[in-house]
Amino acid sequence: MELSNSQHLLDPKTDFLRGKAAFYRAQSILELLDSLNRSGNALPPQLLLVTKGISAEQIKGFLQGAKKYPRFPKLLFGENRIEELESKQSELAIKGYEDLLWAFIGKIQSRKMERILKQCCCILSVDSNKRLMAIDACLAKLQKRCDVYLQVNVSAQPLRCGILPDSFDDEKTLQTLLEEINSLQYGKFTGLMAMASKPDDQYPHRNYHEFLKMQRIRLILTKSLGLPIHGLELSIGMSSDFLLAILCGGSLVRLGTSIWHSPEA
Repeated sequence: MELSNSQHLLDPKTDFLRGKAAFYRAQSILELLDSLNRSGNALPPQLLLVTKGISAEQIKGFLQGAKKYPRFPKLLFGENRIEELESKQSELAIKGYEDLLWAFIGKIQSRKMERILKQCCCILSVDSNKRLMAIDACLAKLQKRCDVYLQVNVSAQPLRCGILPDSFDDEKTLQTLLEEINSLQYGKFTGLMAMASKPDDQYPHRNYHEFLKMQRIRLILTKSLGLPIHGLELSIGMSSDFLLAILCGGSLVRLGTSIWHSPEA
């Protein structure tokens, strides 16, 4: 049987120490984000730690490091496969870590939706109106509340999931979406999520322009829903460009490599 990334453990003790080192990297990044907030950013940016390919032992090491700092904020942990999430959650619960906040950041398969919603407090990858309503119906069945983010295919790449940016400029399409958002009973529409393109030599500022496009889409929705300008979260930016994303209005950044892997690795 093929093992998942998180099962390829050379040494649990080494993984635990790597997790503790990851905590100190996260702490440094949080201090940086806090300084940005003091400089006048509208909302304090939050971290979502992507744990794809990261073992439960590494996460345990991270949490052990955080225990020494009572004021360290409670973070979201993000997975893109429900099997990985369930496995890590079960292993961590045995070790006394039962109250982690899990977010789902992968493609949602209908046959796995109920399993995902049972385990997660937040879904960042709601890629269509139809999926939004299906999630709300499933949450009603479970009698559970959950934060939901609409995923926007901001680069309009054919192989990527998400609502196309042009949809928010079409009056009829936007009105339908607004009606569905307002009809949610158990899902709480919390914000928008997007994966920007990687810059290259031909388009060195591509991600910057896409971040600004997401900021504009958030403005359209907040205005249409009668919310304050920062009334919706904006999850943009990852390890390579999270500072740029924050400067463009990002309020929830998804970090993996910059947390779990040392610069020397």
